[in-house]
Amino acid sequence: MGYYIDIIDTTSPLTKIVVENSSASGIVLKWNGGDTKDEMAIVTSEFNFDMLTTTAEDAAFIGFFTGDEHRFKVMIKDGADNAIIWQGYVLPDLYSEPYKNGCFFVSFTASDGLGRLKGKYLPDEYYSREKSLIDIYCQILKLTGIELDLYFLPAIENFVNKDWDSIYINTEDFIDKKKKKDAYSILETLLKDTLCVCYQADNRWYIEGLNQRNVRLVTYKVYDVDGVFVENVVYHRLLKNITPLPTPIITIIPPYNEITVTHKKVEAKLPTTLSKEVNDGWAFVTGVKGEITANDWMQNGTEKILIPKNPDYDCIFYNLEGANINNPQNDAVFISLKEKIFISKGQKVKLSFAFAIDKGNPDFPNPTDMNLWKNPFKYEFFFNDVLLYSNFGGTIADFENVIFDESGNAELDIEHIFVEDGLFDIKIYGPPGTKIINKINGIKISKANLSIIGFEEEEIITDLISGDFTIDKEIDLTYADDKSGYSQSFRLAKLKEQTSFFNEITVPILYGFTLNGKYYSVVQLEGAFLIAKNKYQVYKDAVSVTVNDVIYNFNDGEQMVIETAVLYTSGSFTVKKYAVDDLIASRANWVQWTDAIYKIENSSYSKVVANIYRRIFNQAVEKLDVTALDAVKFNDIILFKYQYEKDFYVLNCSWNLDDNKTTLTLGRSHYKNANSTTPGDENIPPIVLAGDDIYIEDAVTTASFLATAYDPDGYIFSQNWTKTVGGAGDVIATPSALATDLTNLTDDFYTYKIEVTDSNGATAEDTLNVIRIKDYTVTLDLFSETIDTNVSHPSIVKRYQLNFSPELLPGFVITFTGSIYLLTAISGTTGVDGYSKYEIFKNGASIETGEGSFPGAIIGITLNYMAGDEIFIELTTSAVAGTSGSGDTATASAELTFASSVVTAGIGNIIGLPTTKTQTVTVS
Repeated sequence: MGYYIDIIDTTSPLTKIVVENSSASGIVLKWNGGDTKDEMAIVTSEFNFDMLTTTAEDAAFIGFFTGDEHRFKVMIKDGADNAIIWQGYVLPDLYSEPYKNGCFFVSFTASDGLGRLKGKYLPDEYYSREKSLIDIYCQILKLTGIELDLYFLPAIENFVNKDWDSIYINTEDFIDKKKKKDAYSILETLLKDTLCVCYQADNRWYIEGLNQRNVRLVTYKVYDVDGVFVENVVYHRLLKNITPLPTPIITIIPPYNEITVTHKKVEAKLPTTLSKEVNDGWAFVTGVKGEITANDWMQNGTEKILIPKNPDYDCIFYNLEGANINNPQNDAVFISLKEKIFISKGQKVKLSFAFAIDKGNPDFPNPTDMNLWKNPFKYEFFFNDVLLYSNFGGTIADFENVIFDESGNAELDIEHIFVEDGLFDIKIYGPPGTKIINKINGIKISKANLSIIGFEEEEIITDLISGDFTIDKEIDLTYADDKSGYSQSFRLAKLKEQTSFFNEITVPILYGFTLNGKYYSVVQLEGAFLIAKNKYQVYKDAVSVTVNDVIYNFNDGEQMVIETAVLYTSGSFTVKKYAVDDLIASRANWVQWTDAIYKIENSSYSKVVANIYRRIFNQAVEKLDVTALDAVKFNDIILFKYQYEKDFYVLNCSWNLDDNKTTLTLGRSHYKNANSTTPGDENIPPIVLAGDDIYIEDAVTTASFLATAYDPDGYIFSQNWTKTVGGAGDVIATPSALATDLTNLTDDFYTYKIEVTDSNGATAEDTLNVIRIKDYTVTLDLFSETIDTNVSHPSIVKRYQLNFSPELLPGFVITFTGSIYLLTAISGTTGVDGYSKYEIFKNGASIETGEGSFPGAIIGITLNYMAGDEIFIELTTSAVAGTSGSGDTATASAELTFASSVVTAGIGNIIGLPTTKTQTVTVS
């Protein structure tokens, strides 16, 4: 087969330079891979060639030294059909030649541009918006200057959504400490996290999974240079029998011993800017209006109540009515979170807030008027749009109240266990009342914190492959899965796109001007800050505005300017500040992934990465270093006989076009499908998923199974359902089918196993449970009581037992959350005293205790119950009298409340909550 080389001057595309004279062995196409299968991510390729100077003149080819890396395009073409084999650009900043008389060869190197992505940066929107993985890949490859279609074949797929062009990441993560990451580092990170390799061959860009490179028959998804899907292409890889030149070297590569996959998780938190806005670059000067818009709060209603102001930019929500006007509670005007906080089922969360009075009058109210500062504003906490806590309306627990002290400060602390996945939201309403009476100009949010108790900051998956060997592999994933969306993870939807709820804010244009060919509009600080945070949602007369930049204190002056694509000199911009999308329905699928070869796994992303590594490196394989006759490209499969004929794929490749020889490093893989078996390969066992556990109502006696099975290198020969746990009498209609029905289910709990056998005799199994949903009634029953009526030192001790009816199913857990209020009130100073305490006993052991003396304590509790547990909760209250006849009093109270519960796996419903027990003693 013959090849030829064209060099095209892109400034004059019709001009071609054909390489007619080159030195012997002077034309080499090289792919810079690695020595092992998992070393590869970005495989750059380069073309080395030389040309003969025929005129014996100095600097015959000096014109190639241009500084323009996209000036001279090099193409290798097939002489038979003119098909492009490879293309790149002559490196413009390398030139050398020997200084001698006569004719000589000048060496050149052309590159595919992948290596030169270092130091190149993506457009600004790829550092601030959510983009699909395919979109990011195509934008990066564009920067090489070689605009080819992308052939994409992933190693990992989402269990539900197989299309990576609709799987997104937040590109704000591409900025680290205010510095943008370059295109090369972004590409390398994404390839490593998705177990893919990127290279150019056959005039295409390829990105394909490490587990796919040896598969003979594959289906690529093809995308154009802009990331738009074009078609699916079924591709038969070229199989080549090579003629090795003496002497090939065979190296046996041992399997890994243990694989550890780690992914750092980010805890869901409230933004710090809920209480104080951050100065992101402006200086406050005379003539600039000193307020901004709160970025992470949304405003409901037309009356603006939250204003961060100079100099501290604390977030304060104001009573905007006049001093003598009695402003009523207005439930139509409030602030809420721009981004609701996603919380997973079973997480225990602590909410901590602090508030301070912004006084309309510097005088404090008299102590007798302090009731004016009890709940002077309304708040509401919602979960999945259902009210959880509030200090207004209904039954208000003491811990829900916001009571300010004489210094004008108040705190609010609540702990809660969430019984399902969902979104947490806050609403705060403007303070009602009359300023001249309650002295409240506004309420400052001093602190707004949400923390997850017991949050695990890392997901660590460990997989032991072969304990006989010593090489361990540690894999740190930057991107994996997280249905909350806070970690660096892959999302099945965009969280921050336009939603149905937005604030539309007008930003007046003070004036406009042109400088050095750029267009600027001057606005107040508030408008500049707002546009900087929402630069893709800016409009002028209902037409979208392209915002290039926001510049505070332009040229160190007082101007706040917006750089736009066209000039705007008057009127107003309109900014739409959108609330973040809720997206509850799809989030469960965000943590469901599968090996793209095995198809039907349903695991966490980190677990799938561990599975793929285990399958690639679970046995010793051969590495072959060889020089062979004939051409080999990076995407060919090589058939080579070592013991028997085996499939190898290319790890490293250097093809000399002139000598028609290729120097190769090859690795054998045992990942295969039905079209790529070789005689001595071990059979790959099948995989089967029984399905999710099935829950049936109390009176139901039937259920249906639908299992899924797959064999990567053959077919499923048989399958069989059997029962492993549960009473007699149930009937499996068709035990030999993946889909079957069950009848006569009379027990409360069953376990069924399905076992499948593949065409080579290997088996796999999986199980599911059938669980009857019940109503469990929980009670706190008085077990014992001791009352001491001593006049000067009365006390009460009551012990309650936690009981269930019926008993909980074995192996399941119910988690209770609640509070214990230990309160003591003392009137006088003549020695009266009181205290209250609680103690929890579980299976005979004291597991928790607490006390509350003056002024008392509010303690959140969490308690787990399993079948057979014996749990008692003891409350004690005691008061001590003071000087006889003093009239001073002491009161001790204890109140136990179980407010809610989390039932493991949803096995039933809890009846009887909330339940409360109280006791009080008083002495004078």
